[in-house]
Amino acid sequence: MTEEEEFLKLLEESEAEQGSFREFKPGEKVETKVVAITGNSILVDYGAKSEGIIDRGQFEKDGELTIKEGDKLEAYFLYENEGESVLSTKLNQQDANYEELQTAHENGMPIEIKVTGKNKAGLEISAGGLRGFCPASQVSQRHVEDLAVFVGQTLKVKILDLGPYNLVVSARKLQQEEQQGQIEELKQTLSAGQNITGYVTRLVDFGAFVDLGGVDGLIPMGELSWERVKNSSDLLKEGDQVTVKILNLDWDKNRIALSLKQAGSDPWNDIQTKFKVGTPYQGKITRVLQFGAIVQLESGIEGLLHISKLGAGKRLQHASEVLEEDQSIHVYVDTIDLDQRRISLSLENEQAGRKIQDDQQVLIIGGEHEGTIDDVKPYGIFIKLSEQRTGLLHISQTPFDGSPTAATTLKNAYKQGEKIKVVIDSIHNNKISLSLPESDDQKEIQESLKNQKQASGSFGSLGGVFDNLSL
Repeated sequence: MTEEEEFLKLLEESEAEQGSFREFKPGEKVETKVVAITGNSILVDYGAKSEGIIDRGQFEKDGELTIKEGDKLEAYFLYENEGESVLSTKLNQQDANYEELQTAHENGMPIEIKVTGKNKAGLEISAGGLRGFCPASQVSQRHVEDLAVFVGQTLKVKILDLGPYNLVVSARKLQQEEQQGQIEELKQTLSAGQNITGYVTRLVDFGAFVDLGGVDGLIPMGELSWERVKNSSDLLKEGDQVTVKILNLDWDKNRIALSLKQAGSDPWNDIQTKFKVGTPYQGKITRVLQFGAIVQLESGIEGLLHISKLGAGKRLQHASEVLEEDQSIHVYVDTIDLDQRRISLSLENEQAGRKIQDDQQVLIIGGEHEGTIDDVKPYGIFIKLSEQRTGLLHISQTPFDGSPTAATTLKNAYKQGEKIKVVIDSIHNNKISLSLPESDDQKEIQESLKNQKQASGSFGSLGGVFDNLSL
C-alpha cells in the first residue's frame, strides 16, 4: 500500500469514528466517567466526541471533594457552547430560567430550589424566578415534625407540575429514585451474616432503625443487647454510629433485619468456663413471673429460679409473694443447657426471700432479725420475734452442740428477756427455725463462751458475755 492509500484509509477511519458519535438533547440523562479534575471543573467522558464539563461545586461537601478520577456518575446534558459540552447532576435554582425548568420537567431532571417559607400545607419555594410549592407529603420520605427546619435551605427536587404561574415540586420523589439506585448497589454488596456500619435514624417502641447507606434496616428490641432492654433509648440515640449484623434481607419488601448484640461477641461462647454446676453466684432479679424469677448472673446471662424452688412448706401462687424485681440474691447453678441456652437455678436456702408478715413487722426468711429470749429448754431456745411469732434456736445451732452438758450450759448462757440477733432459716407448719448470724461479733461471743466454759465450767448470762467483750 502506497503512502497516499494509507493516508486515505486513516482519514476514512477517522471520519467513520467521528460519525459514530450521536447528538444529545438538552436534559437527556447520560452515564459518565470522571477523567480529570481541575480547579473549577470535573471533566467526564459521556460517549461524545469530546469530554463534558461539570461544575466542581456540585461534588464538594464541607470543603471536601466527594468524587475521584475513574468514578462513574449519572448526569444531564445541558448544552454545547463553542465546542464545550456542559453537563450537570442538577439544575441550579439561581441560574435556571423558565425554558430550562421546562427542559428539566420534560426529562425528569433534578433541580435545586430555595425554601422561602412554610404554611399548613407544605413549603413555599422559589426557582428560576418562579414562586412555587412543595406539599408536606412530598418534603421527605421520613416523618418531619416541624417543616420550619427547612426554611432558608436549598433542596434538591423534581418538578411535578410547571406552568407560567405554577411550580409544584417533590423532594420525596427524587429521594425515592435515588434510594432505589442505592438499593440496587447494596443488593450486590450486602448479604446475611455480614457486619456493617450505619447510623441510627429513628427510635421506636419495638426497636431502632439504622441507615445502611440508602436503605433502613430494623434492630428489633430483642436484638439490641444480650441484656434485657425496656426502651431502645436506654442504649441508643438518633445519629449514633453503630456496627450491626445483617440477620435477614427481603429486597421484595425492602425489609432488612439487623442485630446489634450479635455484631459483638456472644457471652454464651465461654459459658462453661464462667459457671459451674453446684457453685453459688450472686445475681440480680430482672423479672418476677408467675412460674418463677429470671436472675441475671452477668451481662447477657440469665437463669430461671423456678417457683418450685421458692416455697418449701407453702404453696405459692406467684413468685412475687417472696421475691421482687432488682433484688440481689445468692443462687446455685443446677443445670446448664447449651443447646437451649438455659440455666436452671436454686437457692442455698430454698425458702430464702420468703416473707412472713404480721401486724407488727415483716420477717424475711434468710434475713437477720432481733428477738427476745422467751424460754430456754434442754433442746434449744425459744425466741420471740414479734407478739405473734416465736421461733426455735435449736441447740444444734449453738456453740454448745455436742457438749455433754449442753442442756445445762444453755440455761447459763442465755437468759430470759435478753435481746439476741438471729437468722430466720425456714418455716414448716408455722414452726420457725432459727440460727445465729455468722458475724464477727457473734463468733467472738461464741469464742468467749467457750473460754468461760473451759475456765470455770459454768456460764454467766449472755449479757455478761457482752460485758467481757471489747466491742
